[in-house]
Amino acid sequence: MISKFPNTKRVWNVINANDFSSTRDNLINNWFDFDFDMTFFENYKKLFLSIDIVALVNYWWNENSDFADVILNSRNCYLSATVINNCENVLYSFSVKDNCKNVIKSLSVYENCENIYMSTWIIQSYNIFFSKFINNSSDIYFSSNLNWCHNCIFCDNLENCSYFINNKKYNKEQYKIKKDEVLKEKDNYLKYYLKLEKIWKNINSTNTKWSSFFNSENIEDWYFWYNVKNWKNCILVWWIDWNENMYDVFTWWAPVAKDFYWIMWANWENLYNSMNITASNSIYYSQLLTDCSFCLWCIWLKNKSYCILNKQYSKEEWEMLADKIFSQMDKDWILWDFFPWILNPFYFNDTMAWILGNFTKQEVEKDWYLWREDEIKVDI
Repeated sequence: MISKFPNTKRVWNVINANDFSSTRDNLINNWFDFDFDMTFFENYKKLFLSIDIVALVNYWWNENSDFADVILNSRNCYLSATVINNCENVLYSFSVKDNCKNVIKSLSVYENCENIYMSTWIIQSYNIFFSKFINNSSDIYFSSNLNWCHNCIFCDNLENCSYFINNKKYNKEQYKIKKDEVLKEKDNYLKYYLKLEKIWKNINSTNTKWSSFFNSENIEDWYFWYNVKNWKNCILVWWIDWNENMYDVFTWWAPVAKDFYWIMWANWENLYNSMNITASNSIYYSQLLTDCSFCLWCIWLKNKSYCILNKQYSKEEWEMLADKIFSQMDKDWILWDFFPWILNPFYFNDTMAWILGNFTKQEVEKDWYLWREDEIKVDI
């Protein structure tokens, strides 16, 4: 079994997705009463350590994707993560969404893309190789920041251009000769890619800080956003329609969503300090819920409402107990805090935080996160 979880004492028991699906409906019977002699996070830890954890998350309508994580309505996905909504043939890639096909070794490929290899931040494009920040373009090699371009090699910051090499125009016959010469230099492909521009030009966006925004406004910090407004501290966020008022979000996709805070992989609205939520609303401090509402510190429930620590309450009981819990959290100065280190089962140097930041082992262990000393060993 391939699992994203390392073998640590912070995880109870890891099982495969098929075994989990057969037992999921019984999770409503695995609950705890809230103990006010313990902190909120200590209460949740009891529940977390009592529930089996799924090695890799496959939501629904998937085919041949057992070796990928966070897959929804997609086919033939392998060693990839966050592949959402009618994608096909996705290998070694991350954040591929909405009708994309034949994507290999790429990051952030969105909306009707096809034949994408070793590329980053590609939207509505096809036949893109070793390139970055490409929108509505085709047959692009070793290029960056192109909008509505076709047949370009070694180009940057162009719009509505075709048959360009090094930002210089060629006729169709000249271009083909030059292209054939370049594509024979296979040993140099990676070197060309690593030389590409690292900053996206923020096309069709206003009042933005940092880079890699498209069709967005009022954006502050981080990158890879599309069709959003009034956001802050987010990365890898996308939807075809507008969405707003979201903060501290990682890898998000949803139709017409709003009001998120400290969220990873979630959709619908009014979700706070939660992870891996689908088709739900008014969810607080929960993870891996589907079609739920008004759930507080719950795990893996489906089609449930007014639950706390996986225990079902009436609406009136839930509101009274939720008020007491939030009041205690406020007194303990942990209200609005995200999941603490005690509930983090991953090695810090295997996470996106490690990739984006500049941390030392001493800094990581000082805050009680886990550090992997050994090399990763795989046998696939």
